Amino acid sequence: MLAWRMSWASHYAYDAQHQLKLMYFYTIERFLVVVALLCLCIAVLGLSPLEFLSGFVVGQVILSVGRLFLNGFVTEAVANKNVK
Repeated sequence: MLAWRMSWASHYAYDAQHQLKLMYFYTIERFLVVVALLCLCIAVLGLSPLEFLSGFVVGQVILSVGRLFLNGFVTEAVANKNVK
């Protein structure tokens, strides 16, 4: 959702300040969507809050570590390619 909004903002933002305002708005929007979906899953589906939130936190950590790993891998691959 955030990537979609970022691409939209890059086409329709008039200047850097306007784009920054849009990014803050989209970040708050994403946060509210996540909170609403968490509440929906806990209240309506009756999932255990501790297990559900633990799974959510683990997923976010894996996403962050994966990004760091892939960025490091791409950087090393590019650096090794330029050395040859």
